[in-house]
Amino acid sequence: MLRLGEIRNAKGAHKEVKRLGRGRSSGRGKTAGKGHKGQLARTGGQSRTGFEGGQMPLYRRLPKRGFTNIFGQDFAIVNVGDLSKLSLTDISLETLKASGKLKTPLKTLKILGNGEITRAIKVKVNAISDSAKPSNTNIREQTSMSSGAEGLVKIPELRKRIFLTLFLLAVYRMGVHVPTPGVDSAALTQFFQNSKGTIFSWFNLFSGGALERFSVFALGVMPYISSSIIFQLLTVVWPYLHELQKEGEQGRKKINQYTRYGTVLLCIIQGYGIAAGLEQMTNP
Repeated sequence: MLRLGEIRNAKGAHKEVKRLGRGRSSGRGKTAGKGHKGQLARTGGQSRTGFEGGQMPLYRRLPKRGFTNIFGQDFAIVNVGDLSKLSLTDISLETLKASGKLKTPLKTLKILGNGEITRAIKVKVNAISDSAKPSNTNIREQTSMSSGAEGLVKIPELRKRIFLTLFLLAVYRMGVHVPTPGVDSAALTQFFQNSKGTIFSWFNLFSGGALERFSVFALGVMPYISSSIIFQLLTVVWPYLHELQKEGEQGRKKINQYTRYGTVLLCIIQGYGIAAGLEQMTNP
């Protein structure tokens, strides 16, 4: 019969502690087996991945070949001194290519300030350097960079933001026609027909007709605007947000995140308030 007091540990399950630094006869005296000085003699003396003993690591010794700037734009370059040698009075990328003075596949033109010109000419370019503007008053500039539909196509960041704005506007206009489930549309239409000239008609006007349909986007952007104003005021009176504002880009990202959380909270409060208010009201 097995008794609790007779239970013994399995072989190898228990290992006696080896005492360190108790003299040479203990087997781990003096430096306790860690050697003399150095990194490995210290507690926690471990080297990180890629550490090569203090010399220049391999990833820094490899030659660098530059990088490709995805936001860069290449220009066909023409100096002011080169313009003085031309007989043309109307300078543009098209006229320079047609006359054979400029052979380039690039579609943008820039004038640099090397040289001088004594006669008046008219140029139509995408950019002019600062050194070319003050010293050459005979150049009449018609810069087309970032102007009109051509500028929208050439600048990726601007094009991306405009398309994103148009996409969000299209999503909002489609969401305006999606009614909230469980709403009697006929009774709601009758209510707003009888509410012309009241505050509800103004709210419906600013929401683009979303309140009249009681759509899922009936609140519009007002909760976000209200949340932004609230957090801008709180950065003045709340020390935590005031310190976040001083941290630069990271702090602003954190405040924007709190603003979005506040927007969701205001949407819940305002949505419930409008639903409860309309439920208790009668036709005017």
